[in-house]
Amino acid sequence: MPPPSLIADHASELERIFEEHAGEDKKLQPAELTPALVAMGVQLTPAEMRDTLARVDADGDGELDFDEFASIFEIGSLREVFDEMDADKSGFIDEVGVGVRVWYQR
Repeated sequence: MPPPSLIADHASELERIFEEHAGEDKKLQPAELTPALVAMGVQLTPAEMRDTLARVDADGDGELDFDEFASIFEIGSLREVFDEMDADKSGFIDEVGVGVRVWYQR
């Protein structure tokens, strides 16, 4: 079940994408995480992907179960990422603050 702070509108989309990309063991391997995030409209550099995996892999097994995957999209996590990218603390993210392209595909 997704964490309660997960953006409710995207819970079913998260479940669908997780199921499409997870292996038979119902976990995402590091190589499966990138395409799963791209399917959600998120593109990260390899370093950011490693940092994200390390941050949300609660049991430290190097794989993500659904709750760990969903925690990437918790409101608190998104706020932390936004604050890190908002280098000048203007309340906006620009190319300088981001250093990586993140976009939503619809």
